[in-house]
Amino acid sequence: MGYAQKVVFDFDGALQMARKLSRTSAAIAALATTRRGLADTALVDWVGAFGKDFDLRASTELRNATDISNALRFEADEWALQWKNAMDQENANRWARECDRIRDSRSNWSSAWGGVFGHDDLPGRPNEADVPSAANNYLPTRSFVWY
Repeated sequence: MGYAQKVVFDFDGALQMARKLSRTSAAIAALATTRRGLADTALVDWVGAFGKDFDLRASTELRNATDISNALRFEADEWALQWKNAMDQENANRWARECDRIRDSRSNWSSAWGGVFGHDDLPGRPNEADVPSAANNYLPTRSFVWY
């Protein structure tokens, strides 16, 4: 692709997806906890083979719901990680384009002088973004750099 092009990525959509996946994960976890509590209440008086079968099914349901909830949370975090990677790449591309623009605008004298004594006119490399997290509702942790 090269740094001359913009990174093609839906920055807003990625974090919206992360938030939706996180909310769904939390809803499934809460529902599973509620259903397990109701099952435990039913099992107080439900004894025998059908009670044991019901308990096994309720335990399986809780385990499956926990697995699904964890998988959704993992996917939300992956969307956030991809957002971070795309943000860092786009900012690195913008920095490289700005460095090229400055180099191209230098006079011969400035290029020669800088070649001997060093150039101090280039901007610093942009800081990397932090990975957005569920703790901050997957809000952006960085914005695009502008030169």
